[in-house]
Amino acid sequence: MSNFDFIPSTWANIANTPREAEQHLFAAPLYSAMLCRKSLEQWIRWMYEYDEDLELPYDNNLNALLYAPGFKDLVTSSQLERINLIRKVGNNAVHANVKIKAEEVLHVLQLLHGFIGWVCRFYDLKKVIVPPFDESLIPTMAGKDKSKADLKALEAAYLNQQEKLIKAEEELANVKAAKEQNATITLIPSDPNEALTRKMYVDTLLREAGWDPYAENVWEYPVKDCMPQANGNNGDGYVDYVLWGDDGKPLAIVEAKKTKHDPTIGQHQGKCYADCLQKSFGQRPVIYYSNGYKIWMWDDTEYPPRTVHGYYTKDELQGLIQRRIYKKPLGEQVINANITDRYYQKEAIRKVSETLESHRREALLVMATGTGKTRVAASIVDFLSKAGWIKRVLFLADRNALIHQAKTNFNDYLPHLPAVDLTKDKEDESSRIVFSTY
Repeated sequence: MSNFDFIPSTWANIANTPREAEQHLFAAPLYSAMLCRKSLEQWIRWMYEYDEDLELPYDNNLNALLYAPGFKDLVTSSQLERINLIRKVGNNAVHANVKIKAEEVLHVLQLLHGFIGWVCRFYDLKKVIVPPFDESLIPTMAGKDKSKADLKALEAAYLNQQEKLIKAEEELANVKAAKEQNATITLIPSDPNEALTRKMYVDTLLREAGWDPYAENVWEYPVKDCMPQANGNNGDGYVDYVLWGDDGKPLAIVEAKKTKHDPTIGQHQGKCYADCLQKSFGQRPVIYYSNGYKIWMWDDTEYPPRTVHGYYTKDELQGLIQRRIYKKPLGEQVINANITDRYYQKEAIRKVSETLESHRREALLVMATGTGKTRVAASIVDFLSKAGWIKRVLFLADRNALIHQAKTNFNDYLPHLPAVDLTKDKEDESSRIVFSTY
């Protein structure tokens, strides 16, 4: 017996993958996680094949399929994030050098069960009954997991041998009729464990950035006598996550709040934790606060909070904190007259530097043809680089000809900064300036 025995014969050709994931969950959790991701992709691609309202995007990898406008219209935002967690954990199982616990894969399998049940109820004219997930049906025997090389080979074989589903007019008509019939009665599957989903989302994104969420002193790090209490005294607390540098000092903290809450609720608490750690270690960490799905990053010594898609790596956080110490005041820096010598060019560069020193992250210059936009851009790069404000630069334009011309000019203006054109060559880690089209 299997938790996926409810799947109707309509989907017989893609029903075995979730059952196989279930069979290997405790014996081979990495392999099971990969199979969950593979199963998710099979069901998503079935939807794109048979639902005439879904149009394949230009880039049809699984991430693009999930976030295409038509698919996002079909599901709720919370359901989308839950099934995206299946994708992320499966990717980590194959590509990241991390360990994933069987308990985490069990949760992913439950999310997959809910999604497949929703698809079956949504696209079948009969009323498909989806029983609650039963953990007792999962084999508990121990065994040896697949190696990373094995998993990559299996994934490659799946991608290479994947056959397109054959369209049948009768089936398409049934799918359309079922969708119209079930649009108002089909229930979105609930989250079996909202707190675990939230934690797994944070853990998965931390792993993608090279962090081990279960390493020593990372999860629920205790702080003493520095958290404000209602009675006016200070009390103890636990930081959800602390990300440490090689020197034993905190680089960042992560404060996780419930998914239903706005992540900004954790902003003040994160600041208090940062104050505690700065007092103990003499270094102020970067503050992250999240509800699992949305992440805010706050380097409160430099900039206001901003939303980000993930967490910084150890090297990136170390570089950010070192920049606080070593960057120089822009008002004291000299503009290179060999690159820009016209008064309005120098004024533009000074206005940019004033904007950045006022703790803003963006500046926009609008310049007429022939006034030296490329020279000003190169001069700003030179200016900020010598002041220690930047290390790497991305230069974007809308046409290849503009990219090639700009790179040639930058090589003349800034010969000491290695550059690469991504429209022609692969990126080199030593490159300081990267040119590309949008």
